[in-house]
Amino acid sequence: MEKIYSMFLRLMTDYKHLLFTEEELVDDFSEILEQALIETQLKRVMNDVEYSLHTKEFNRKLIPVEQYILAHTCVYIWLQPMVNSAELMSAQLTSTDFSQFSNSNRISAILRLYNNSLSKVNMLISEYDALVGMEKLNKKLGENHD
Repeated sequence: MEKIYSMFLRLMTDYKHLLFTEEELVDDFSEILEQALIETQLKRVMNDVEYSLHTKEFNRKLIPVEQYILAHTCVYIWLQPMVNSAELMSAQLTSTDFSQFSNSNRISAILRLYNNSLSKVNMLISEYDALVGMEKLNKKLGENHD
C-alpha cells in the first residue's frame, strides 16, 4: 500500500492533505484505494486481488505495473467528487453566474485532469490486460511443447 500511496501523492496536488494526521491520511487513502481496486476489477483485471480496509494490506504482492495502475486509478477516484460538485454547481447556476462564481479556469483544469486520468487508467488497464493475456498464451504454448 505504501508504494501505491507514494505514487498517488506524486500524481495529485491537493494541499488539504498536509493538514491531515497520518492516521487520517491512511484512512482516507485506504478508502480511495479500495474504490480504485473495485474500479479496475469492473474492467475485468486484477480479479484475484483483494484489499482489506481493516489490515490495510493486499492478499498478495502486487507487481509494479499493478501498483502503477492503482495509483492512477486512485487519482481518478480522488477527482470524482470535485467533478461531481462542479457539475452540480453548473446545473444550478446560469452560465454567467457559473463563470463568475466558480473560478471556471480551475474547474476546467479539474475536468481536463479528470478526463485525462480516465483515459490514462483505461490505457493502462488495456495494456496490462494484453500483457497478462500474452503471458498466459506464452505459458500455455510452452506447456504444449513440453
